[in-house]
Amino acid sequence: MHRMSYISHYRHRLPLPLLLGMLVFAALLSGTMRAPHIYAAGSANFTLQPATFDPANPLTRAYFILSGKPGTTLQNGIVVANKGTATGTVNLYPVDASTDQTGGIVYLGQDAARRAAGAWIKMSISQVTLAAGQS
Repeated sequence: MHRMSYISHYRHRLPLPLLLGMLVFAALLSGTMRAPHIYAAGSANFTLQPATFDPANPLTRAYFILSGKPGTTLQNGIVVANKGTATGTVNLYPVDASTDQTGGIVYLGQDAARRAAGAWIKMSISQVTLAAGQS
């Protein structure tokens, strides 16, 4: 199992807990309650989910829900799995979220300026290559 950790320094007046931590990694995340899927070229198929969860809160199996106070450091990990049939590489990076014109969530792109959660979340790994079935 390949675990990646991130450390976030909470310096902003954003409400916590942060649902999903306003994280988006690599490409497009599906909006399901299960682990989000990221599709890569070929037949690699990546999923992401928190490495640890709170058994009392089932949402924490698929979403990051973190509680903290200003000035505290929070740390968690991500499990990336390749559920596809071929080796693939995925880029991992934090970004900010915004509200779509129709009311849905929009995750800003990798090159977008980071001003909120995307600015204070730090990833220990930014890219991983996994064989089919590997996590």
